[in-house]
Amino acid sequence: KLIASNPMLEVQIPKGHEKKIEHIPDEELSKLRSVWLEKPLSAFFELALNTGARKGELLCLRWSDFDSKTNTISISKTTYYSKGIHYENSPKSENSVRKVEITSSQAQSLKAHRAQQAQQRLQMGINWKDGDYIFTNEIGESLKPAGIHHIWKKLSREAGVELHHLHAIRHTHITALLQAGVQAY
Repeated sequence: KLIASNPMLEVQIPKGHEKKIEHIPDEELSKLRSVWLEKPLSAFFELALNTGARKGELLCLRWSDFDSKTNTISISKTTYYSKGIHYENSPKSENSVRKVEITSSQAQSLKAHRAQQAQQRLQMGINWKDGDYIFTNEIGESLKPAGIHHIWKKLSREAGVELHHLHAIRHTHITALLQAGVQAY
């Protein structure tokens, strides 16, 4: 049952499409920020832009991950949903577990967000689902990735800009660092 040649040598591997890495142009970012700064989840988008954190990392942040004395957030997990079930897992890589410094204005923004959330908690009473999450839906549950995408689409429409992937905020952060002369490692 031997064959004279290897038929696999004749197989041509299809070339995959290159993944386009995009950042949000300054003019569009300015329009987006002017819209999102007026919204309840402005702290989410500001943290995404100013830290470069991934969507899943931000969505599973808890208040215990925010240190208002040192103005840092600790990123040690990520979240995802599969078949309607919420999962938390370790981040993408070992280097993804990190403590990130935030500006004092960002810390103030998070404190204001916490006060707003406390009001919401009072309004919901016993219906509030307390998971200690920083970014929640109206009843205190962790926001789902699809929910934040829906909000992102609405913000983009309202700002009158092209719809970019939400992950483009991360690329925008990295682009700004590179333009400022920060060395990539």
